[in-house]
Amino acid sequence: MNQYSKEVGNRIRTIRKSKGLSQQAFANALHKTKSTISKYEHGAIALDLETLREICQLLKIPPHVLLTITEDTESGSAKISVQRLYLYNLAGRSGILTRSIIEIYTRCGEGQNLSHQDASIFYGLPSFQCPEKCQGFYYGSITKQDIFTHLHVINQKNNIEQVSLCYRSNLDNLLFDVGLLTGLSFASLVPVSCKAVISEKPLPENETLLSALAFDQAELRRIRNTGIVALLRR
Repeated sequence: MNQYSKEVGNRIRTIRKSKGLSQQAFANALHKTKSTISKYEHGAIALDLETLREICQLLKIPPHVLLTITEDTESGSAKISVQRLYLYNLAGRSGILTRSIIEIYTRCGEGQNLSHQDASIFYGLPSFQCPEKCQGFYYGSITKQDIFTHLHVINQKNNIEQVSLCYRSNLDNLLFDVGLLTGLSFASLVPVSCKAVISEKPLPENETLLSALAFDQAELRRIRNTGIVALLRR
């Protein structure tokens, strides 16, 4: 079994499930058997270009979301690189630590706009080694201006659920940045915001991380006094 085909298959399965498609419904839409789809998703057989195009059209994603697994992948005549970031936030009333992966896709070459790129989030992972087991797959774009980054992505199963992440590069902390993650709460169906930590490498899941994700007393006072959820500059 080819490892690359297996990883592409894992992504197909992840995004298919994120859109609420059963394997049988997916097979019917592609005019394939359920057995063939299973083989694609397990990497038992390689995809031909025509089938890849049909899968991407059905899932409404560009091909590089499936094909960009390693740091650099050739896609036709264009070279695409992927940057992986690690996202942490506290979810739910119990404050459960939630892990996610952000992928930023860059099409290399002259004239490319590096300040605005495609991006995706594999949200809610049991571990960073299993992005295919995410609770939700989001796709959208990321914009970088100076030291500020804005990410806006849409849940590929329910486009009512859209998530925004805004953060400022922390020049004093080389380990991670802290920002605000905003979206809809499934439990109460109201807009919510929480702190998020973004890093280039997985972080130790310890008190330092949990402390960075909690609003401190000064931030809570500002929320009470002004009604504005804002992170204080450190």
